[in-house]
Amino acid sequence: MAILINRTNHAIFFGSTMLVPARPTEVVGKLTDIKKQYPGIASAMTKGLIESVTAKAAAEALSELASKTLEEIQAYAKEKGID
Repeated sequence: MAILINRTNHAIFFGSTMLVPARPTEVVGKLTDIKKQYPGIASAMTKGLIESVTAKAAAEALSELASKTLEEIQAYAKEKGID
């Protein structure tokens, strides 16, 4: 299992997985296998558009998202160009 965070302003789909911007997502399989099967994901990781994180970092990111108000989330989305 790997935990990935999408650092772009749009959802990224691969296989049956959807990476939502700024939200940590657990993905099934080894990261090396995922990169082999999905070269676009490997490329995005090399460019820093997708990041692999630890469980602790993922929990902190989720906590930060959960603490935001609707207005803060809307402002973040507007700033990042997220619909």
